[in-house]
Amino acid sequence: MRFRELGRTGLEVSILSLGSGGPNKFGRKKYVPRQHIIDLVHLAIDMGINFFDTAPVYGESEVLLGEALKGVQRDRFIVATKFSPITEGRISSPKTVIEMIERSLKRLRIDIVDLLQFHVVTPDIYHSVTESLRPVLDNLRKEGKFRYLGITESTSRDREHKMLGMALEDDIFDTIMVAYGPSNRTAEDNILRTAGEKGIGVIGMAPLREIARSLRASGGFVFGLTGQSDKLLQLRHTGDAGYSVTDPSYLSNPDFAYRYSVSHPAVSTVLTGTTDTGHLVDNALAVLCPHRSGRI
Repeated sequence: MRFRELGRTGLEVSILSLGSGGPNKFGRKKYVPRQHIIDLVHLAIDMGINFFDTAPVYGESEVLLGEALKGVQRDRFIVATKFSPITEGRISSPKTVIEMIERSLKRLRIDIVDLLQFHVVTPDIYHSVTESLRPVLDNLRKEGKFRYLGITESTSRDREHKMLGMALEDDIFDTIMVAYGPSNRTAEDNILRTAGEKGIGVIGMAPLREIARSLRASGGFVFGLTGQSDKLLQLRHTGDAGYSVTDPSYLSNPDFAYRYSVSHPAVSTVLTGTTDTGHLVDNALAVLCPHRSGRI
């Protein structure tokens, strides 16, 4: 495994990380056996993956991750979770935020969260939620409930990353989570460059999902997310990601998506939400072996 610094946090994170959200929700949407998820986490750790992202709204994901990490040496993993700044249509109260974080700590079976993130913040609520909730978060950090603070965007309601632009201007967050991949390169224009300049850690998400969304929206043909099509090949050829697109004719969609995402120097790690052990290995090989041709 290769590692990069997560911005100014100083944390060394694996360039491929394991997420428990997305459409799969850590296997809960596909009824994957609990033991399989636990084994998947152990495999990830054995592969050198040390960054795990979760959230209370991902069903039982925090509980499952806590079970899987039980007994694992604490310095072998970094846990990122989130809290909802809006509850029942209103800004979450300080009491609600405290309860959410205490619940996450209990479910994850840890004493401190490495990275706590505002979850799915849109431009219209950014200033109100950050100004209202910063005092309680500052106190919780002083109390040792979490180490670093981050923020995540909405992949569906903020395609131009306006909220992250606000967050970068304020410079109050240690990390940002951004949708970034070969079919959604808008973050390259300002978000990634600015984050790199300010030393803010970048967590990439949804690189493969973005390819599927782009092709479907444009009428492209997607066959199991690995099919070949003229539109897909054109997309690959127009990307500018160094080794990632040296010979696009042999790359599968997943290979291309993950290679492209980690090729940007500002990206510290890119999340994969798979629960398939074979796919996990494939995705790791995609980011670690730039000259590998095709899937194993």
